[in-house]
Amino acid sequence: MNMDTSRILKVAVLDDGRTAVFPESKKAMYQYVYREAAGVYWEQELGCFVSTPPGEWTPQQWYQHIVAIVRTGVGLQMVLTPETEYESKEEGFEESIKLADQESWRRSKTSRTSVVQATARLRCRSISIVLVAPCLTTSVGPHTAGFFDAI
Repeated sequence: MNMDTSRILKVAVLDDGRTAVFPESKKAMYQYVYREAAGVYWEQELGCFVSTPPGEWTPQQWYQHIVAIVRTGVGLQMVLTPETEYESKEEGFEESIKLADQESWRRSKTSRTSVVQATARLRCRSISIVLVAPCLTTSVGPHTAGFFDAI
């Protein structure tokens, strides 16, 4: 999946308490973020990603979650800019979102490093399987269970 980048126009807590992130780009495919089954949805009428109704999470936690799910689910990297607007009755909302964003970036760098390392390990394992595969018979079934675990 290609990664698109979009500036965040606004981060807000809506009247019903849901956290909303408004990207500059608006694509019909964003509606499919619900398939991640992670409590993040695209509100077509508002043109934003929203959380489920508030529960135990803070708006800052929802912000981090929305950005992460949108990045992995629909391939959109959303970034704060100096022009991003912040809308909430909460005192210090803008600063807390900026801090949450910095924490997300630090975590995503660590996650990306872990994913690259895991992918490299899987590729090594795949190469081993490819090298061993010619000696297997064409009928692979329960009798080969556990064979690849040892490789």
